[in-house]
Amino acid sequence: MAFTFSQTNSDNQMETYNLEISIDPAAGTINQVLEVGDTVAEDITIVNTGDVNARVYLTADWGPGSGTTDLEATLLANAIEATVYVSADPDPTQAYSGSLIGLQNQQIVDISATADTTVYISLVVPDNRSGPTLLNKALHTDFVFVAISVEA
Repeated sequence: MAFTFSQTNSDNQMETYNLEISIDPAAGTINQVLEVGDTVAEDITIVNTGDVNARVYLTADWGPGSGTTDLEATLLANAIEATVYVSADPDPTQAYSGSLIGLQNQQIVDISATADTTVYISLVVPDNRSGPTLLNKALHTDFVFVAISVEA
């Protein structure tokens, strides 16, 4: 015996909103040779240009540079330590600390509608990575920011 049920919700409303963040694509560009123990740091300003609050996630997308194999790039991405801080004047908050390879979909900050914040990213090849395996190896890296809407 078949059974059919239907319900109409006449008060159901669909709403839309504007979720948008803005980042200067030239900001945070790192084009530097790192020796063991060297640290390089850049900052990137994120502006919430939408009309809803946004939760921002960060991923480091990387691949081998010239003269570097996929395996060597993986070893280098695993060796490089990344630290991410988010401004909250006067004291920035640490949002991530670990290997570059582990910087995947890390929630870093919630930004109110029409507000902005600065993200500080630093990279270092630690002193315990001084072997010949990583000498003259290169990575191409992009920092990918993804925003989702959140309630206030």
